[in-house]
Amino acid sequence: MGEGPTPTGMAGTAADPGADPESLRQIAFHYPDLRPVVAANPAAYEGLLDWLAALGDPRVDAALAARGHVRPGAQGGAPVFAPTGVSGAPLAQNATPVQGVPNGNLEGHDGQGGPGRGGSRATRITLVVLVVAALVLLGVVWAIFRGASGGGESDQPTPASGTAQSSTASPSSTPTPSATAGGEVKYPAPTGAVAATTIVTPSGNIACDLQPDSVTCSIVEQSYAQNGLEDCGAQPFALVADATSATRACGKTVPGTGAQVPYGTAAVNGNSVCLSDENGMSCWNTVSGQSFALARQGWQTGNSGPIEPTTFLW
Repeated sequence: MGEGPTPTGMAGTAADPGADPESLRQIAFHYPDLRPVVAANPAAYEGLLDWLAALGDPRVDAALAARGHVRPGAQGGAPVFAPTGVSGAPLAQNATPVQGVPNGNLEGHDGQGGPGRGGSRATRITLVVLVVAALVLLGVVWAIFRGASGGGESDQPTPASGTAQSSTASPSSTPTPSATAGGEVKYPAPTGAVAATTIVTPSGNIACDLQPDSVTCSIVEQSYAQNGLEDCGAQPFALVADATSATRACGKTVPGTGAQVPYGTAAVNGNSVCLSDENGMSCWNTVSGQSFALARQGWQTGNSGPIEPTTFLW
């Protein structure tokens, strides 16, 4: 189920061959209208393509067919919902791939143009095996969706943190994974956070670049010097938070061409989260807790997770 209107620029991210796997996963989960775009993106990894194929959406199926992707189970393998080694994506804790069965000799040929030894009997046996494998696969997918697989993240789509939405399960929010490739998540993203890599506030004054393990925000207009705060003089002003620190970064800028994030909405990419608020932007690393907040009137840094708008110094 979608999370509302598709944000500006989200379609571009869905089609970007350079988009990271976590962003494509989040987009496919939250925005059904963009699933055909994600399915056609060469950056979409095999596990995500398998999940999309399992939805039975004709538009998605057409996009998958155009890129030559085979529907899960068509070659005896089960869809892998949580592949490991995806750059920037947390590893799933509860995904259990199902052992597939080899292709049968469905046509009764031996591969050289002659009849196979099994004949029609081999065909029938192969069909029975495939039907059983399909039933086992459906049971495993249902168990994962219902939290019966023993994991703690049963209602999240996973390349990264759980299993994905299907026609039989409709999670209403995006739970934050309990652990990622970079360590345990101690300061998770708010429920309903959208996937994004570059964002901008509705005013256009603050722009942020969210990478899997670091986030940078720059501001166009500010009055820090007048308010007795350090600024960057004639250089652009920016703040950076990563796994080890949250610091001022003079001279850095983030283009204001990202997706506009409404006030009260959070954006997430890997371990980086930003919350847009009428009083400013608050960003943090979900593992280390390194954080910062900035607005036209002031800025501050922290090391214990998100800086709430109610505690902004200004």
